[in-house]
Amino acid sequence: MWQGQKDRQELAVTGMTDKSFAKTLSLLEEAWEEGAKEAVAVAVSLCSAHKQPPPYWVTLAVACLVSPRYQHDMVHIRRWHLVRILRGEGIPWSDVYDEASRRLAHEGAACAPRSVRESYESVQKQLGSPK
Repeated sequence: MWQGQKDRQELAVTGMTDKSFAKTLSLLEEAWEEGAKEAVAVAVSLCSAHKQPPPYWVTLAVACLVSPRYQHDMVHIRRWHLVRILRGEGIPWSDVYDEASRRLAHEGAACAPRSVRESYESVQKQLGSPK
């Protein structure tokens, strides 16, 4: 029996369909976004009871609850990662921070090119890597 079939059987045992499971997790995600921390605990329990992996939002929510610095750190990591992607696309160093700043603005994460550079350099330093 393949894993997907086994997972569906696990959901059926508890009387939940794939659709109702997904809908419940969606409602819990909305509650989390509105500030209900309990929604994360319910989502973790639901996933565990149904032997389903937690969705990405649950993983991030747990990390944010456990480590208040997590969200702050993720901002820097996102900027660093984008610079790495842009460099991989052949964007020269002279343009990479401006381009990253433009792309981040389109994602609703606007910041100055200088902030992108500072985040990138900070993460590189933490990794012990040269430019």
